[in-house]
Amino acid sequence: MVDSKYLIDSRFLVDLQLHSVKDLLTGMEHHLEPRLMQVLLALLKNPGMLVSREHLIKEIWNDYAGAEEGLTQAISSLRKLLGDDSKDIIKTIPKKGYMLMSPVTKQHAAVTTTVKQKRYVPYVAVTGLVIIVSLVWLKFNGMNSLVTTSQPKTTEVAFPGAKETDESNYLNTITTTDSLGNHYRLVMIGDRRPKFYVNDTLANMELYTALIDNLAKELWRRQGEAEKSGK
Repeated sequence: MVDSKYLIDSRFLVDLQLHSVKDLLTGMEHHLEPRLMQVLLALLKNPGMLVSREHLIKEIWNDYAGAEEGLTQAISSLRKLLGDDSKDIIKTIPKKGYMLMSPVTKQHAAVTTTVKQKRYVPYVAVTGLVIIVSLVWLKFNGMNSLVTTSQPKTTEVAFPGAKETDESNYLNTITTTDSLGNHYRLVMIGDRRPKFYVNDTLANMELYTALIDNLAKELWRRQGEAEKSGK
């Protein structure tokens, strides 16, 4: 795909196909939820230009009732990924929207991006080889609990400090872990409002809709099987 990668401030490599942002300086890579990537893409396509909140809410959230809060949290999450504590990279235009202030360049898969990136290529290649060897070793030694954000695999490990410990069970609670070690937990008890936790912290469900849908389907499947076996 042409122009499937963007480089922000000669440091952060955004891969649209992998839904990832990689810090070329530290080697850290994060995978983004679809809506979070859509917000970032809207800013990438309009560097130095105002992208209105109304446009983002309409195009990405389809005027959903909780879109205002969802967009605010999405911008906050992007700033954390970019180390933008001073809000210089993503600038807020009060009551209007946001502007991506750092220089953005489009990248092609076959082209090495910058001098900074070249310095880290040998280390990245070695790290990649180590990861591949480790994954193969884990696979053939029965340690297949490692999961990825794109193909989540459910686990049943209890979260520390969970408040619903007495009520949570196999039929109403499901957890999963991604390749970066982040833990996710969905709790659906009776007619109560579902709760979603990221690393044991209550999170905004709007930022994780795809993952939550998959987890909910698994819970419904479990409940259906339990009902059949109980008849």
